[in-house]
Amino acid sequence: IASKAYSRYGGVLDNMSLNRYRPLPEKGELSKAFQKSVTDYLLVETPIEKADIVLVFGNNGRGSLAKRAAELYVRGYAKKIVVSGGVRGMHTRKEANDIADRLCKMGIPKADILIEDAAMNTGENVTLSKALVAKEIGLENVKSVIAVGSIVAARRFLMTIERHWPGLKMMSAPVNVYNVPRERWYTLKKFRDRVLTEYKKIPAYIERGYIKEVNLKAA
Repeated sequence: IASKAYSRYGGVLDNMSLNRYRPLPEKGELSKAFQKSVTDYLLVETPIEKADIVLVFGNNGRGSLAKRAAELYVRGYAKKIVVSGGVRGMHTRKEANDIADRLCKMGIPKADILIEDAAMNTGENVTLSKALVAKEIGLENVKSVIAVGSIVAARRFLMTIERHWPGLKMMSAPVNVYNVPRERWYTLKKFRDRVLTEYKKIPAYIERGYIKEVNLKAA
């Protein structure tokens, strides 16, 4: 029998239900049970096995993303890295081009980096990368993926892949730039704000068809 803990705002939380969305409290402090459920649900890190590609979801933490993708490549987890992102943000260059250059400087062969530099959102990260892979590698040759991106959006990346590129074996190797362990996200205001903002998006994004729920226990 799963052990249970009472959540002030979320009712009863049991060990068998951590892999689902729980409504955000309307007011008051977040209970410890709710904090844990958000960690388990949203801030997804999975066991890593060899995959056909690493898919990098670009953002402003470009150095950290390049480093994580390079580590996975060097350790033999994938032979191809797909870098996606057309946003410039606070930088003068697009995410994908900048990250790809950083990878090259880290010794990753240019031939093993696919650059998708048109995507302006997570959905396009997946759909445009899928089209690029179809052209350069062949979809029939890609059955598994390791998603690399911000820890805050780790689950949404997998949910977006599930929606737009179903059938892949999905793994998550996110980057945490906050210098606070993922389990302690609520102790740092900037981290907490980003997590809760991201968490609130999930139901609306599912309803609009941007993402699709994924059962990570079965993945």
